Amino acid sequence: TLVTAGYRYHGNFADGVFCGFGTLEVRKKGVYQGNFFEGKFHGQGKFTWDRQKMIYIGSWKEGVFHGKGLFIWPDGRKFYGEYQKGLKHGKGLCVFASGASKYGQWFKGKLVQSEG
Repeated sequence: TLVTAGYRYHGNFADGVFCGFGTLEVRKKGVYQGNFFEGKFHGQGKFTWDRQKMIYIGSWKEGVFHGKGLFIWPDGRKFYGEYQKGLKHGKGLCVFASGASKYGQWFKGKLVQSEG
């Protein structure tokens, strides 16, 4: 366990940095629980933001969303799909708070082809 003014970390270390499974509580930001590599979120993990009440569960690479994941907004919207470098990129399904949904192809965060 490592505690500083800005965060609290409980988990594995390698060469003095977060590596392997752990929980990082970042003051006034949120909590990440999952895998780390060289001090960054990497592999499978979950981040819950404190104030915005948003949640991301899925794959991470070098500290950003990368691979398949689920993002949930506080109003009930959800996006499940592929991410690249922190942006929706690839196939994904967006479910709106109303229950309506949109499936399509995303490119660098923008819907480029709707498939229903």
